[in-house]
Amino acid sequence: MTDNQSYMRSFDRLAGNAVFALQTLLVFLLLFEQQLQLPALVQTLGRTHPLLLHLPIGFLVFLAVLPFLRREIPSKAYGKVMSMGLSLTSLTAVLTALFGLFLAQEGGYGESLNWHKWTGVVLSWMTYGLFLLHQSYPQQHRWFTGGLAASLVLVIVTGHLGATLTHGEGFLLAPLKPEKEVVITEATSVYAAAIAPILDEKCAACHNERKSKGELVMTSLEKLLAGGENGPVWVAGNAEESHLIQRVNLPREHEEHMPPEGKPQLEAQEIELLHEWIQTGADTARTIGELGQEEQLYALVKPIVEARMAANEPQYDFEPASPDLIQSLNNPFRSVRPAAINLPALQASIYVRQSYKSEYLEELTRVKDQLVYLNLSNLPIRDEDLNIIAQFPELEELILTGTDISGENLATLQANQKLHTLSVSNTEAGNALTELLPALKLLEKLYIWNTQLTEAELEQLQQDFPRLKIYTGYQPDPEEMLPLSPPLLKNKEKVIAQGEKVELKQSFPGAVVRYTTDGSEPDSLTAPVYEGPFKIEGYSVIKAKTYRDGWLSSPTAFFTLFQAGIPIDSVFLGKEPNPSYTGDGPPSLIDNRKGDAGNFRAGAWLGYKDTPFEAYFYLEQAGAKVSSIVVSYCQNMGAYIMPPTAIKVWGGEHPGDLQLLKQVRPEPPSGYGPNQVGAIEISLSPSSYSCYKVVAEQVTKLPSWHNGAGDKGWIFVDEVFFY
Repeated sequence: MTDNQSYMRSFDRLAGNAVFALQTLLVFLLLFEQQLQLPALVQTLGRTHPLLLHLPIGFLVFLAVLPFLRREIPSKAYGKVMSMGLSLTSLTAVLTALFGLFLAQEGGYGESLNWHKWTGVVLSWMTYGLFLLHQSYPQQHRWFTGGLAASLVLVIVTGHLGATLTHGEGFLLAPLKPEKEVVITEATSVYAAAIAPILDEKCAACHNERKSKGELVMTSLEKLLAGGENGPVWVAGNAEESHLIQRVNLPREHEEHMPPEGKPQLEAQEIELLHEWIQTGADTARTIGELGQEEQLYALVKPIVEARMAANEPQYDFEPASPDLIQSLNNPFRSVRPAAINLPALQASIYVRQSYKSEYLEELTRVKDQLVYLNLSNLPIRDEDLNIIAQFPELEELILTGTDISGENLATLQANQKLHTLSVSNTEAGNALTELLPALKLLEKLYIWNTQLTEAELEQLQQDFPRLKIYTGYQPDPEEMLPLSPPLLKNKEKVIAQGEKVELKQSFPGAVVRYTTDGSEPDSLTAPVYEGPFKIEGYSVIKAKTYRDGWLSSPTAFFTLFQAGIPIDSVFLGKEPNPSYTGDGPPSLIDNRKGDAGNFRAGAWLGYKDTPFEAYFYLEQAGAKVSSIVVSYCQNMGAYIMPPTAIKVWGGEHPGDLQLLKQVRPEPPSGYGPNQVGAIEISLSPSSYSCYKVVAEQVTKLPSWHNGAGDKGWIFVDEVFFY
């Protein structure tokens, strides 16, 4: 006997003994499965099941092909290859079945797991039987051929059942089935049109009847509302306390972040939509037509709904834009996407007033021949910007709600001959409509509330253009007690320039606005009445409410404002932020652009988790007196972003010559609070140093009341002001 033959026999004997032992263990564990309690290391082995399962499949296919090559392989070599292949097949098959059993103990797969589990176990034993049969009959008995064919059939069945578990019923044949036609109208509920598709695409793969992670099924509204092992998915009217929002906002590396790492993640606009829908009541029956265009929920729902209305969209004969061009136009503040599947038409939306740049609109001219929908609501769009919009010949829907247009240049939009929907609500463009409307022959819908038009002028407009459906806002019953709308902030930025005053506005005749600047609640008796623009000093939390006899007072409007401080010449970071949250680098701290607490992934924030925030500031004016420093931070507790636990300030002439000036430790929060921009003021004895170092420390262990108790917290900073 040669050394080779001895080695092969030793390997076969060793593999056979190992497989027999593992098969015995597998049967034993199956008999006592209900009593299994696995340590962490074994759970980790179980999670390799999706990786390992490809090995026995590959080996089986190899064994099935091998007989067709028998004439090309010497007899002795053929027997060795077949023997080696059977050893590896049976060994990897039993390991796959065993690790799959470990993975199944994590739960959440439902009764459908049983078929996949037992077919996998049977397949494991069949491959072991093939191994034993070949050892007894090396010349391939006819039973061997039949067993190999049966194993191939069973591996297809087992794989299909596994794919059904992870991807849902009908995954394999889904491409061959026609897609169910979805027709969306204004009578369609917001939930059905925009919320359910997000949950179906991003959540249902792990939360369905066959695989119900956390005992939660999200494939139907009834089962979704029933909740899971952690209770309801959302708390209507309180997005921050809703499990859905908390989980999607967790850092991606966190084990409870949803969807899990490796699965399709929610986009920032989708998270914002879910948050706003829950915050406004999570009404599953409210229709698209019942939304007011002044609502933030409408602005978020509209682009998503438009992308799903392929059945109602006309056919377009223009050439599509290249995918690379479309991708290049997307950024955290601008979304450009197809208006419907398989159509060349595009829709675009620009977000976040404080971060708006004119080039965001100008760059859309690169797809001017494909753009059919444009949402610019609540942006600082001015009359001259309408010249850019007039360059979009295919534009069908234009949303200018809450922009800064005055109507002076509104007639420029006569170039947009294909417009069928136009919104100029909450602008000063009302009186200019009479010049524009006769030229827009295809216009069907016009939204014009709060446009300085009187009731008589609105009635006349409807008479002059009877084909138009004109939306003028809600007209209340005189006998009905209704709440007033809260006051609005007219200032364009949250950072108030030196000499600029804070200006509030409300549009209800006879109503008064009462406000406070210290964060206290403005009551109807003692709070100052707003009579005109007023100054603020440093950092102010302004709360305002609208009052009028015979009406319910408005909800409280909440504005966090900062007065521009002493100019800073330069800033550099002592510690680098987390690579996922670098903002615009050091200039983010002194550019007077405030971030949004609800969209902390946008580019304004510097985020720190493993190190404190540390930055050095050099004043522009030599000898300038500094009496206080304000550090602006983000609070988004559901995403583990907490207020600072401590802030320290040093001063000196250069970084090597600094002395500690002040240290403050703010009172930590005792429970969940709203997403908001906060600030901490550090009062100093007047000083005139050239260089200041500011350090802000984060929570090292989240408190016991937090869902992530014991984990590290984050700190997000975007502006530091010197006064």
